[in-house]
Amino acid sequence: MPVTCPDCDNEISEDRINRPAALTCCAACGALWPLAGRAEPPRQPVEGDAYRLTFDGGRAQLDYRMRAGTAGTVTGRILLAAGIVGLLVDTGILLAFIKGAAGRTDFGYLPPLIFVSFGSLAVIVAGLFVLHGKGRLTMDARTALLRRELWGIGRERRYRLDAQSSCTFTDIPVFRAGKPSPAEPVTAQSLAPLTIDTLDGPLTFGFAVPPGDRPEVARAINAFLDAQLLPPDAFTIPRGAAALRPVCMRCARVVGPAAVDVPAAEIDCPFCNTCSPLTLDSARPASEIESERERLRPVPRPPKTKIVCERPAPERMVVYLPPHGLRGNTLFMFIFGVVWTLFTGVFGVVAVIATFSKGGSPIALLPLLFMLPFWAVGAGFLYFSLRGAYAKKFLSIESDRIVLRTVFAGRTKDEQAPRSPGLRAELAVAYSQNKAPVYRLQLGGAIKFGSELDSPEKDWLLFEINRFLVEMESSPA
Repeated sequence: MPVTCPDCDNEISEDRINRPAALTCCAACGALWPLAGRAEPPRQPVEGDAYRLTFDGGRAQLDYRMRAGTAGTVTGRILLAAGIVGLLVDTGILLAFIKGAAGRTDFGYLPPLIFVSFGSLAVIVAGLFVLHGKGRLTMDARTALLRRELWGIGRERRYRLDAQSSCTFTDIPVFRAGKPSPAEPVTAQSLAPLTIDTLDGPLTFGFAVPPGDRPEVARAINAFLDAQLLPPDAFTIPRGAAALRPVCMRCARVVGPAAVDVPAAEIDCPFCNTCSPLTLDSARPASEIESERERLRPVPRPPKTKIVCERPAPERMVVYLPPHGLRGNTLFMFIFGVVWTLFTGVFGVVAVIATFSKGGSPIALLPLLFMLPFWAVGAGFLYFSLRGAYAKKFLSIESDRIVLRTVFAGRTKDEQAPRSPGLRAELAVAYSQNKAPVYRLQLGGAIKFGSELDSPEKDWLLFEINRFLVEMESSPA
């Protein structure tokens, strides 16, 4: 069967495969991969606080909860509270309407009100599903059955597996993942924590599996798929195998694909002009420094930027982000908030005047309670637009923590996160505007900022922050 490089997705030709040595080297990216045949299925379960993956011969089963950490709990409670409040308000309005419509035959407003009440019920069900819903994935050699339910009531869907089906994962928390751009291909990272490619489309699952546990769960599922889907005489790259880099045995330097003679299992090193054997023992994963050298390319400081980036100490970096004013997304939010507030405010004033000018009962003002959430939405848009436009931000990176301080209207808000080894800044999609993604800078899952910056400023800050982190970690203790 054909072999495809997992790193660059290029098909590896037969002359780059050495079956006796059980290895292959991609001619495009230079990655060295082990080859393996069909293996025994895994036996040991993989489990955590909210999930359990078990294996029983030719069957695997993953049971998990829908609640995804603290963010999932908060989201579920907000949905549940909003639905209950909306249902109570709708019920009060409905009772007032029935009492005021005694003896009348005009019930034109009743159907929309009932429809809104069903919407509140739907929000309540969604909150309960996030808090108490469960999922179960059952797989065998040919199919995968995914069931999602709430207190025994739910739906299930069957997916067909093939020889290329594999499990991929993302380490981004579920409730913090950005939406993918319509112009970009859909990937596992933009869909859900864990994804299996099937003949019926991507199978997404595992909302309660923590980001740190997802690699182990994905490896166990891939080992099960290898044991079930590969033919007995298979000889291909195992699912989830780590990419290796060919290394010269004499000078210990990583060589490119042109220096690797796969059929002869030899490395012709261009650095020391020697020939050494090519084996999996003579290869290793790319070191952190080698990976950083590939990713970190110098980016010049934008000439018109007002951002201040300083290093007051060898293990401390401070970045000042000045206010940028109303523009882009904040300008749109401000205009929308003004229009929304004026429209709903005028509607409320007209309702009050019409009620008292015709001698109506004050109970007729109950429908104004229905407008309170709309006024709150308008006030929220105005507040967040002004906060995003005129807030000052200070990013402090220290040896043990990262602090993002936001100062607006005399109030200070600090967001803190521990600085773990290997943490790097990255560009993540914040939102889409005119079908184009808008990126922000992100350090881990807690520190997010910079969506309002220009692209050159984001690239420059990304380079400066990552260069500081690399130098701080590589400096002697």
